[in-house]
Formats: sequence, C-alpha cells, structure tokens
Amino acid sequence: MQEQTIIGVDLGGTKVNAARVRGQSIVATKKRLASSGGTEEQVLQEVTVTTAYWSPLFFEPVPVPDCAI
Repeated sequence: MQEQTIIGVDLGGTKVNAARVRGQSIVATKKRLASSGGTEEQVLQEVTVTTAYWSPLFFEPVPVPDCAI
C-alpha cells in the first residue's frame, strides 16, 4: 500500500510555510513571504502559489471540513 501524502500549511504574520509529508517523512518544504495586511483572497493566493509546484499527480486530495479564515 502506498503511503499517503499530506501538505501542511502554516500561515504566519509575515510568511507562508508549507511542507509535503509522505508517511512520517518531510519530503519537501517551501517558504514564501506573505502580505501581513492582505485580504482573504490574497492569503489564499499566497498559499496557492506556495504549494503550486506540488502537482496533484503525486497525491490524492483529502477533503477538509469547512472552516472560516
């Protein structure tokens, strides 16, 4: 059975940190400066840009319950 791949995102006040984890190993990380006074749309765009180079061909998306930003 193939190990599940998960992407974790940490939204800080000045940067977005992301990690791609397979099983119990971090296989990739990415860091990007964020605009601290950004709108919800800008924050989502920064998360998207930060994680965009991880192709969905390498992992299966996991549904996440609705949450407010």
